[in-house]
Amino acid sequence: MQITSFWPIILTGILIISFKQFLLWMYLWQKKEYRGDKMWDYFSLEESKQIVFDKWTKLRIIYLTAFLSASIVANFYWNDLLSAFFGLFTLIFLIASCIEILEFLIKIVLRKQILKPALSAKMILHSGLTVVSVSIIYITFLTNIFGLDLFLSIVLILLIPIIIGYWLLVMFPFDYYFKNKVFLKAKLHRQNLKKLQVIAVSGAYGKTSTKEILDQLLGIKYTVEKTLKNQNSNVSCARKTLKLDNQSDIFICELGSYKLGDGNEIANFILPNCSMITGLNLQHYSLFGSRQNIINAESESLKFLPKKSPVAINWSSQMCRDITIPAGLKLIKYGVPNSKDDAKNFDVYAKNIKLNKDLTTEFELVWDGKTEKLTTNLLSVGNIENLVGVIALALHYKITMAKIKPKLLGLKPAHGALELTKKTNYYEIDDSYNANFDGIKNALDLVKEMQQNKALKIPKSVVFIDDILELGSKSEEIHTKLGKIIADNKVDILVLLGRNFTKTIYQVLSQEGFDLNNVWFWDNKNTQEIKNNLDDFIATNPNSVVLFEGYQSRKFL
Repeated sequence: MQITSFWPIILTGILIISFKQFLLWMYLWQKKEYRGDKMWDYFSLEESKQIVFDKWTKLRIIYLTAFLSASIVANFYWNDLLSAFFGLFTLIFLIASCIEILEFLIKIVLRKQILKPALSAKMILHSGLTVVSVSIIYITFLTNIFGLDLFLSIVLILLIPIIIGYWLLVMFPFDYYFKNKVFLKAKLHRQNLKKLQVIAVSGAYGKTSTKEILDQLLGIKYTVEKTLKNQNSNVSCARKTLKLDNQSDIFICELGSYKLGDGNEIANFILPNCSMITGLNLQHYSLFGSRQNIINAESESLKFLPKKSPVAINWSSQMCRDITIPAGLKLIKYGVPNSKDDAKNFDVYAKNIKLNKDLTTEFELVWDGKTEKLTTNLLSVGNIENLVGVIALALHYKITMAKIKPKLLGLKPAHGALELTKKTNYYEIDDSYNANFDGIKNALDLVKEMQQNKALKIPKSVVFIDDILELGSKSEEIHTKLGKIIADNKVDILVLLGRNFTKTIYQVLSQEGFDLNNVWFWDNKNTQEIKNNLDDFIATNPNSVVLFEGYQSRKFL
């Protein structure tokens, strides 16, 4: 049989593999918000090498190298064997492609996780551009020489990420133009909403949780709108702004920021009347480039506030104390002081925080020379910091403490942000949305506090921990601190989910005397094994607490 008779089958395989590669790369760009800086940072991680340069990509590179080398040798020295050589390499390609396609189809049938982008206008546009580009390249360089056409087909598979990147770069000016049209439209719309009060919520951590609590407490008296979930990009904020009308009293806008100017861009069209900065640390350090850039970027909304506008800042966060406050604004310093002397630096603060046996949190709120004993269903010191800031703003907006107090026991935390559920024989804490050092520390401290509360009778703890990303040169330092906190809090079972910094955490645990037999390592192949081990552990230690931290932990929820 002629080798070329396999061509329709080979071409079908190439199309399926190309489709698979396109899905992967569009997913990665979408996940990184089509930002070159975030994608560049991703390539510095070990995780990217496992996903981008997977076994099939490596095999394709090896195959092409061997193919090219053998073709040259055969052409110059054994020309009569060239046809046989092409036949051998075609067979190898067919077998490898069949295995790769079969693996891909099995994942689809079994509904296993396939990295694919969400459907969007941008995704559809780039699908079309990629298909057209590949088709033009293929038609242009088609030779009707079977070996060379096969070589070209495999090269095109490897070029798909470059083609997608090329079109993203080409379309950037158009994307920028249309985005700015949306921003201008949003600004004009916002200017027509005369009575609307806009609260800009920024910070390295705690934004979404604070926004959700603000929505609930301000909703006691006002009609409140907010940005949805964690949709805090400039485009998401603009689209939400365009949906506002005169029926709304307050709009709470969560500002996402990854570089200097991001806050300016959003604040310029939402025109805030109030700002809240929930806390700062070195999150996204690799994108900002310096500590000072983080401070400057997360406080950009302050420049857009009218005179005498309130600015609520989490004074518990040391980096927040370095923010430059424009003259004429009303600064409200809130949080949880680290000492009695430190309390003098706060305007509104919480003290005597205690976890009750019914898993509510009790604390005393101090403001304007007054003290009020309060109880909430929100957990952890971090959430109390957020709550104190929200209460401070609620009081500013003339909501009385008498109305605030009964609302505190029914507050709903943000999804995946320290959501506690009592299961049949264990406590589940879903903190999977969190990917921040301060948030993880708060969650670990909560687990420790629950175990120390004798009334709860919690025998053991299991903690799932994912990597903290976009820390750049600070990655080792932050994960070293994290390892020490895990050891200090005496976690019973630790499940390491990360693909980049687990070695750092493991080494620290070893140095700190942690029992390394109680460390479980996750990869895509042992998910079910860990689930079974967890079930066995809970069955043996009923009433334990299980904490899920970070994106990868959602596989086990």
